[in-house]
Amino acid sequence: MFMIDTARPIRSNLPYMPQLDGVRAVSVALVVYTHYLDGRFWPFGVYWGGLGVRCFFVLSGYLITAILINAKPSHGPWLQPYSEFLRNRLGRLYPALLVYLLLLLAIGLYPRAGWHASYLSNVLFVSLVEWDGPSSHLWSLSVEQQFYLAWPFLVWFVLAKRLPATFLLVAAIAPLFRSVWTGAGMGQMGSWVLPPASSDALALGALLALIGEQAWFRKWGGLVAGAGVAIFALGHAEAFAGRLIQSERDLPVVEVPQRPTILTPAYGALQKAVIGRKLRYGGHPVLRWCAANGVPVTSDGGLWFLSKRKSTGAIDAVVAAAMAVGRADAEAGGPSVYEDATLRPEGLILA
Repeated sequence: MFMIDTARPIRSNLPYMPQLDGVRAVSVALVVYTHYLDGRFWPFGVYWGGLGVRCFFVLSGYLITAILINAKPSHGPWLQPYSEFLRNRLGRLYPALLVYLLLLLAIGLYPRAGWHASYLSNVLFVSLVEWDGPSSHLWSLSVEQQFYLAWPFLVWFVLAKRLPATFLLVAAIAPLFRSVWTGAGMGQMGSWVLPPASSDALALGALLALIGEQAWFRKWGGLVAGAGVAIFALGHAEAFAGRLIQSERDLPVVEVPQRPTILTPAYGALQKAVIGRKLRYGGHPVLRWCAANGVPVTSDGGLWFLSKRKSTGAIDAVVAAAMAVGRADAEAGGPSVYEDATLRPEGLILA
């Protein structure tokens, strides 16, 4: 049986920190804001709801790691404190989840309750390649529970002096996972809702739990926070530049999220344009090559998207063409641009 060899008194309760309530409130506001307002109203073109969710994960990483460090058993079996930790987590979240699922069943929405009750909502959405209506937000709850299952082993069994480096290593997994997942043509869903995709936020929160009480962090914490804001700003510089171009030159710069619910009609519009001979692209070799690399994949819900035939191929140009044609079709209003020759008599030209 594994044993914990670091002596520390068991103390699983943390002091109440009201400042964290402010962070939670801002995070909730960001999520609600971007869910109910069109992307045209998002400052700097940033999807702030995603940032709000990541803030929640940072908080969770911070609080759970602090709880686990304080509750680390001294010279004893790990199973009892591990079970106690999981019971506490389930007691806080699971009753509300069951009530929510029962309410959905009562009003006839019939969610895939087994998946959600088992904290596998994120796995379900990846397998469906689409969201599940009023149950869609449960993916983050599933990530949290999967985090609770695995994290105690890392905090308790890794030597304390190696925890900072370990947390940084876990944080590095996220960008690598997202890059490999999308690069392999497996869509965007998994790169957002699976646990490895959120490991950076969770692990950085855990790192804060380790260094938050260090003297150097109290002295230089403001500088560290400023560096984080700068990194975030640089990461969204492209979206900000797009907004500037739109405002100064009156060019239609629009963000198109790469989700099946949005891309399915875009691919349909592109297909319709090709069949109706309404698309002129000059035989561009890159677009032809990308189109040849694409394989249509259909989800259980009837949505479809393009995936790569081979991992070494690329489909970026044809995806961009679909987004452009789909946007043009949606903006026309009334009859389709492919059905009314007076709207686009010369056809659509992709240069």
